[in-house]
Amino acid sequence: MDARRPRVAVVCGKAPIPDETFIRREIEVLRRDCDVRIFGLGWRIPALRDIFAMRALPPRSAIPLLPRLRTVCEIASFVADGGRIIAHFAWRTADVAAAASRLSGMQWECHVHAWDVFTRPPSEVRRRLESASSVVACSRMAAEAVASCGIPPERISVSMHPLPTDKILARLRSPRRPSPHDPFRVVAVGRLVPKKGFDILLRAWSLLPSGGASLVIVGDGPERGNLQRLANAPSVPPGSVVFRGSLSEDGTLDEIADADLFVLPSRRMPDGDRDGISNALREAMALGVRVVTTDAGAAPEVLPDSSSPGAGGVVLHAQVTPEALAGAMAREMELAYNKRR
Repeated sequence: MDARRPRVAVVCGKAPIPDETFIRREIEVLRRDCDVRIFGLGWRIPALRDIFAMRALPPRSAIPLLPRLRTVCEIASFVADGGRIIAHFAWRTADVAAAASRLSGMQWECHVHAWDVFTRPPSEVRRRLESASSVVACSRMAAEAVASCGIPPERISVSMHPLPTDKILARLRSPRRPSPHDPFRVVAVGRLVPKKGFDILLRAWSLLPSGGASLVIVGDGPERGNLQRLANAPSVPPGSVVFRGSLSEDGTLDEIADADLFVLPSRRMPDGDRDGISNALREAMALGVRVVTTDAGAAPEVLPDSSSPGAGGVVLHAQVTPEALAGAMAREMELAYNKRR
């Protein structure tokens, strides 16, 4: 521990390496100026001194935290005398951060994203965030959801997830220059879950005329088997859909940079879950790749007027049909082919 650098405790679901790319990137930025330690939510048996520390917490919050009490005490010790606490998601991570704040007397802030504010009851979100000194939302949509739960607007700010600027600039210096005869490449990136809408994408793909184009899907998740069955349907040109699985950050950026079109047909789920703001979507835009997406999440915040000539893509309605998506993709593909000539 460097006593000269501010100490920041980051509370997330998994440590020492968080699962989420956007959390890892934020930690990289914090480490430039701060002494950062990551705390996960793994269950640990509390020591006797931790049991005594529980007396400083209200019984209502202390009992559910008992399996994580040692983590709470370690966070409090780490930030004592001047540190700060950041929790990702208004979830159990927020409960741990709030308890550590109470024990240490240091402030805590919560970074909210999507499902944690869109799918949970407002009373639960308010209870979890009421003691936070500030709430940082990744989109205006998420910030409005937090405010609607009763958190004062002056405590809420919007900060989109950081992008790997150096890596994007390096790829822009050596851009892909396809010839008129090169196959057209459509790329989609995201966890293979229903809210990403990849099933709609595959149905739209089956409606497009075959012409040697390929659809590359980067990511993994529980829907992979269902999506592969759709990709093997008789209406889909054989071999035109490639599942690349989970790739490294560099591998993902390479796939996006080599794309002629990026597509993310996100949808809103019945429980309210949706995308916050897709990092891959913003990376595609930064790399100069045209995008087709929907307004299910916060895409309109980065593509506010997709009809203007200089816009980076098209934003469709959240309840987009395969036919409408295929039409938008066909128009974008035609524009790209004309640009190659």
